Amino acid sequence: MDDERGLFRRRAVNCGGCGSPFVSPTAWTDASGGRWEVDFRCGACGYREWHVLGDHELEVLERELDQDTSEMLAALDSLGRATELDAANRLLGDR
Repeated sequence: MDDERGLFRRRAVNCGGCGSPFVSPTAWTDASGGRWEVDFRCGACGYREWHVLGDHELEVLERELDQDTSEMLAALDSLGRATELDAANRLLGDR
């Protein structure tokens, strides 16, 4: 039996067109039986594909999206601090 997480990561998180990990769910519909049909779009190449996912796969997806969001917010915060530091350095350099 395949590991569900391994199957999920191979099929839904990485783009089927270019292999990029920048794939996001854009729409979903009830596929009956507690499963959902999810439309994924690649942010790198625009490739789209639909996958039917069960509860376990959706939980994995939710955790990964939460982790990605946390990483993006941390990067944004770091960029903001770097921008402020650069502005302060330029101001001090003008003296």
